Amino acid sequence: MAEGRQYAIVVFGASGFTGKFVANEVAKNSKGNFKWAVAGRNKEKLQQVLAAASKEVGSYLQILSNFTLFDID
Repeated sequence: MAEGRQYAIVVFGASGFTGKFVANEVAKNSKGNFKWAVAGRNKEKLQQVLAAASKEVGSYLQILSNFTLFDID
């Protein structure tokens, strides 16, 4: 992983159809070997995505911190 990066992968739009699929695949394949994160506009929906991924992989995934990203033009 590149120095200075907190996460190896960030799944943006994780509460959408494709984002949910990608989050599940990352959860299944990471096996704790690297840190990853989900990002989206709705914290409750992201928690639902992580709950579903937790059931899929058999381990508890949670939101550890809040991030705020701003559009910079």
